[in-house]
Amino acid sequence: MLSNTYQSYNLTVLSATLQLTIFTSNPNSHIGIYYDHLHTVASYRNQQITSSTTLPDAYLTSGDSIIWAPYVSNPSSGAILAPSLGHALAQDQAAGILLLHVVVMGRLRWKVGTWVSGGYHLHVSCPAYLSTGSNGGVFRFMQMPGCPVDI
Repeated sequence: MLSNTYQSYNLTVLSATLQLTIFTSNPNSHIGIYYDHLHTVASYRNQQITSSTTLPDAYLTSGDSIIWAPYVSNPSSGAILAPSLGHALAQDQAAGILLLHVVVMGRLRWKVGTWVSGGYHLHVSCPAYLSTGSNGGVFRFMQMPGCPVDI
C-alpha cells in the first residue's frame, strides 16, 4: 500500500516532497524475513526525481507486519528534467493525472529455525497515480494498483 502527496513544480525544474506509506507483512507460518539495506526513490517517466532515502532494517516473524512512512524529496534546487519531460509534465497536468513510480530496493534474507539464507536482491516498483487540481500545483494520491516485486 502506498500513499503520497506531491507538491510544487515548474516545467524545467521539478521540486518534489512525497510522504510514502510502505507496508509489508509475513504471512508464512514457518519462515522469518529479514529486510536489509532498503532505500526508496521516486521517478517520473524513468527519470529519478528524488534523492535516495534509507529505510530502517527489519525482521518479520510469522504473522508480523511493518509500515514505513518516509518522506522522499529532492535537493532544494529541485530535479532538472530532461527537456522532453517538461512538456510531458504539462500535458499530464492538463490531463488531470500524473504517474510516478516509487521504487524500493534492498536485500531479503529468510530464516528457518537457526538457518539464515544468503541475501537476495529486492526490487519493488509501485505506480502511484496522482490527480491534479486547481490547488496551486499540489497533486493528491488517486489510486494504487498492485506493486510488482522482483526477488
